[in-house]
Amino acid sequence: MKDTNKPLTFELSIKLIVFLVVLVISCVSTYAFFIQGYYSLYRDNEKLEIIVRSLKTDIARLQNNINRLSSQDSSSLFQEHETELLSGLEKDSAAAEAAVNVEALKIETNSQARAINYTFILEKVVDDQYTVNGYVFVVLRNHRNQKKIASFPDVEFKNGEPVDFRRGDRFNIRRFKQYKGEFSLDKQADILEVLIYSDMGQLLVHLRRSASTV
Repeated sequence: MKDTNKPLTFELSIKLIVFLVVLVISCVSTYAFFIQGYYSLYRDNEKLEIIVRSLKTDIARLQNNINRLSSQDSSSLFQEHETELLSGLEKDSAAAEAAVNVEALKIETNSQARAINYTFILEKVVDDQYTVNGYVFVVLRNHRNQKKIASFPDVEFKNGEPVDFRRGDRFNIRRFKQYKGEFSLDKQADILEVLIYSDMGQLLVHLRRSASTV
């Protein structure tokens, strides 16, 4: 009696093998698809991270530029405001410094004492509570060659002006100050000058009087 189960078993074995091969191929294909997708997503994620870092760097650079420009604008505005403020203060200071005048200048020649005496009043023009500061020079000279014969204080002159205006007699007046002094009589001396300088060296008053005919 023949065994009729063998062909059926063989047929079932072939189908099982084909199924298993198809299943393995499907699994491998699916795994490969997911692996490829994973690496694709991984690469895309790396690209995105690079782009994000680049954007962060650009944003930080732009923010630094904005901060620097803002700082420069603020500094420029501050400097402009400071310049305007200083200019206003200098104008006010100049106005206050210029508010002085020489009054009642008298020159007397004493032949017996061989001296030239002078008196004058340095007066503040503006009547307020503020004081006025500066420097005073009294100069005896020859008007032909502008040679200095003597000066108070005794300092060096060049081209008719003191070499250092801060070497003058310092004054600080609220209303007025009287000056008295004398120079030795000299035949070459025929001009007496009073020079008033501000704290900044601005010549405020230049008064000339004859000293030879008095």
